[in-house]
Amino acid sequence: MYNINDPEAVVIREKMERLKQFGDVEIYDTISIEEVRKFEEENNIKLPEDYVWFITNVANGCKGNGFHDYRYSCGFYPLEDTYFSDEDAGYFCKGEEDFSLDISSKGCSYSYGIILKGEHYGEISDNADGLVYYSPKKVHGFKEWYNLLLDETLLGYDTSCFDNRISGKIEDIIESYRQNHDMFYLRSIQWKTYWDCRKDAINEKCMNDIYEVFVNETISENKKALFLILKNIGFPDIFSVIEQIFIPENYETIAFYLNTTGGIYFKGRNFKNGVIDGAGRYYPMIRKMLDYLAENESEYFRYAFEVAVMNPEFKASHIEDISNRDFVMKHISGLYKEELIRRIEPYYTQSKSERNSKQ
Repeated sequence: MYNINDPEAVVIREKMERLKQFGDVEIYDTISIEEVRKFEEENNIKLPEDYVWFITNVANGCKGNGFHDYRYSCGFYPLEDTYFSDEDAGYFCKGEEDFSLDISSKGCSYSYGIILKGEHYGEISDNADGLVYYSPKKVHGFKEWYNLLLDETLLGYDTSCFDNRISGKIEDIIESYRQNHDMFYLRSIQWKTYWDCRKDAINEKCMNDIYEVFVNETISENKKALFLILKNIGFPDIFSVIEQIFIPENYETIAFYLNTTGGIYFKGRNFKNGVIDGAGRYYPMIRKMLDYLAENESEYFRYAFEVAVMNPEFKASHIEDISNRDFVMKHISGLYKEELIRRIEPYYTQSKSERNSKQ
């Protein structure tokens, strides 16, 4: 049951009951404060009071349409089904945290969590693959977050990008960011362009406006975030963008987004036909990045290496020029794409032979 003597609890619970108009929704009974304190003691944590109030007075979880997913009728996990995520700094990170309690799925491996340590204790985090990054929110704490989610859902709003965007035209959001370089506006540009791309609604003017903002950006992390936005919306001369963030601390990010599925350099990882037009003129930049990643034995070396091998300016003898030969040869022995292997013979055979002799 829920606390019928608490007016606020009654109002929220009644809103939750109205979710049933959208389908099969199960609202879980509240739990006792003793159960909460036992959970805290067993896990050596202190849960935020607004969350404790909610699960002991309103509901200890909600499941809609078979999912504990916030997109499906405001789902969130019962306390006993929550789990912990660790620290990570995402590209839109503003304040790193130690860990959070995952409370709601966002689909795939993405979720929402409650931060349990650090300066943002009690606020909502964005979690992915068990990692946590904090981004500024327009709501703070579980109760406020869930209340707004309920209100928007009941009004029929699209909550698929809930709390990561603001409504309005992309042109207005870009202008707001020009006036105030707040990460909230930048995240809104990201999500707005993401959905507009899916609807083929991104026009050339919008693309050029974002590029202008990118050029004038002076905050390093924001500039990198704007690079990712331009990459995602298919800015035609993406290497002119990369040139402006081409510093060692960004090499891993650049290598990853050049290569991976849906990346800039390969279209769907089609190695035979995926080299972008005019790629040859960017080969010196790729070589510089490749040397740095090899020297530092970065796991992102393989992304840059595959990009280099597929470049029309690449020659197999260039492998000899890369520093840290042992690291390079070890990487080569793990290649499996036939087109890559064909281009770097006889180094592939040599690396396999060296690897087998050490086993």
